[in-house]
Amino acid sequence: MNSAIIVAAGQGTRFGGNLAKQYQLLAGKPLLWHALNTVCACKTIDTVVLVVADAEMDYCKTNVLPHVTPACDIHMAVGGAERQASVLNGLAAVGGGADDVVLIHDGVRPFVTRDMVNACLAGLADADGCVAAIPAVDTLAAVTPDDVADRIIDRNGVWLVQTPQAFRYGVIVEAHRTAVARGWRVTDDASLLLRLGKKVRVVTGSSRNIKITMPDDMVLAQALADAL
Repeated sequence: MNSAIIVAAGQGTRFGGNLAKQYQLLAGKPLLWHALNTVCACKTIDTVVLVVADAEMDYCKTNVLPHVTPACDIHMAVGGAERQASVLNGLAAVGGGADDVVLIHDGVRPFVTRDMVNACLAGLADADGCVAAIPAVDTLAAVTPDDVADRIIDRNGVWLVQTPQAFRYGVIVEAHRTAVARGWRVTDDASLLLRLGKKVRVVTGSSRNIKITMPDDMVLAQALADAL
């Protein structure tokens, strides 16, 4: 079985405002809807778990789910205090066997495509995990805690990791449970596999596959949506 977890439980403190960023309107629909609708349209995905904050469950059921157009088996799970806890809650809601496949995607990346989803799933043929990413094109600098450039990092072979990310269910559950036991805190799920020495394949994502974090990101997203 192929399942997908859409993580949308963040409070968006850097974004500001009274309404969480995942519910801000983009092209007339809640931001979260765009990612959810695309994943639900993938015939390679059998079921979807949407992870949201407990206080936003009713809002999401009223303002997001009714607008999802493809027929899709959607379940909901309550998010945790941080992203890692939210993903682990989503994994518990998914269940399944060790060899089943789970795709994890951030609900605030609205421009994911079905091709990206399918490429990540295909990448599991010879790996424990597979992530969408793009090659770094800017100059990269290591910076000290007091904001002084320390050194320039060679960008050759450096990729900027995105979601979606796909995993065998047993492997990603093991990784998250190990993280809890050892106190690991990371920013994405593939990082946990790398700490365990697992093989993670990379497939090409897109520069359009942006993550909405700051208000200026929404301005760019509106421009990208208008260009579609």
